[in-house]
Amino acid sequence: MVMGTVFSTGVLAPALDTPASDLGPETPGTVYRLMPSGTWHARWVGSGGGYGGHGTPVLHGSYMAVYMAAVEPGQMYDLGLRLQAELNTRIRVAVFDRPPWAAGARRFDLPMGPVVRTVSPEVEYRWHVGISPRSEGHTMFITIEAAPGTPAEWHRLWYAIYLARAPRRPMDSFGRGVTYLSGPSDLVLARGEERPLMVVVAPEPSAGGGGPAGTGWVPNLIRNGDFGRGLEGWELFPGDDTTVAGRVAVDDSGLMVRGGATPVGVRQVLQRRVTPGRPLLLRVAVRLERERGTAGDAGAAPALEVSVCYLDEGDEEHCGARAWRRRFVTEAAGGSGTQTVRVPPGVWYEFEDDLGRLSPAPVVITSVGVTGGAAAEGVARVRGIWLRQP
Repeated sequence: MVMGTVFSTGVLAPALDTPASDLGPETPGTVYRLMPSGTWHARWVGSGGGYGGHGTPVLHGSYMAVYMAAVEPGQMYDLGLRLQAELNTRIRVAVFDRPPWAAGARRFDLPMGPVVRTVSPEVEYRWHVGISPRSEGHTMFITIEAAPGTPAEWHRLWYAIYLARAPRRPMDSFGRGVTYLSGPSDLVLARGEERPLMVVVAPEPSAGGGGPAGTGWVPNLIRNGDFGRGLEGWELFPGDDTTVAGRVAVDDSGLMVRGGATPVGVRQVLQRRVTPGRPLLLRVAVRLERERGTAGDAGAAPALEVSVCYLDEGDEEHCGARAWRRRFVTEAAGGSGTQTVRVPPGVWYEFEDDLGRLSPAPVVITSVGVTGGAAAEGVARVRGIWLRQP
């Protein structure tokens, strides 16, 4: 299944170094609304939606996409971009204090390096952008410009973008294709224009910003990892607990697990073979919060646990107490250790780990489980969980 959406209405810029003042006085095509939710939105880039001889989206000449995001003065935001790691394409990202084509628009080019490139099929940029409390406006504009590294050379280009309200703590260690860069820290936004914009919502997100099949991108080994099809592919856990069905549900935000006396959740049997010695990346986006209108004890915080069972090269089973696991708790909760991850309450938090570094290394992933518990009034959410091997 192709993940993402073919981009057929983007803005074709005459050159990658075109200044904002030369973009023209009119609204340039379609502007995409980017919600500051931390969700990755993926799309293909093609010249006017063009395709090569084998149905492959291609980039010929230069290209620019325009996004707009509602932000709050005085707040910090994180902006992220993912691309194919081996890509002979020039990329530039900028933020504006008003529509890029408007008179007096101020452009702030974001640093595009240094960046770490590894065996991972993607490279990731993340920037911190601060909105000045002196801002009269509440809308930030973002442009993504691209052009083939070799003039007149045809290229296919896939990328994913997200915007999130800080704090979003870095979860990727050095050497995994991620670097953290600084954008403007005091961006003063201009008051909005009266002229209406031609705006559409960004394409549906793909779990983790993963790329489409047939381009070297590996699909999620976990079926229905974004819970977009409800609990399809998952089974309630434990199966003999009659309270599970009342505490586990799926809504627009993904999986929701309510707290209670015992941990409950979902489990999926995989039986997927992987290659030892190569990265095996697991990512999960979690959110811990309380039911509205409840106070509760700070020590009785909501919690979520993700576990992965596997067989090693000696056919030894690593499950139960031997499984790979991480327990997510809020910063106010007690407990510590390498298996405990503290997250800010009430915000989406993305965690990543490389299971390929386990010793002994996994050979067969047998199952994955997501369980929640602790405070009765607590709610643990999972927006997406994905496991893939480049």
